[in-house]
Amino acid sequence: MWNTLFGILLIIHGLVFIMFLVYVKLPEEEEGYFGWSRKSWLLDRFLGEKIVKIVGIVLWVTIIVGFVISGIVILAKHVARMA
Repeated sequence: MWNTLFGILLIIHGLVFIMFLVYVKLPEEEEGYFGWSRKSWLLDRFLGEKIVKIVGIVLWVTIIVGFVISGIVILAKHVARMA
């Protein structure tokens, strides 16, 4: 039971990261934004804006895929053990 719950939570957690790829202005605040601004406090000084966006998106997608695949593997192992 705990393995199933943990697997589902990992998948949901990974899918929640998709929300942060979108940079949206919050309606109730003048300067409030939600998501990734496509800027990096560390890499902007060394790399161009286009490279920072590419690196950020690649890392973000890697994180999303990692969480989702981890959850699927945990669920698959749990189902295989039950059979």
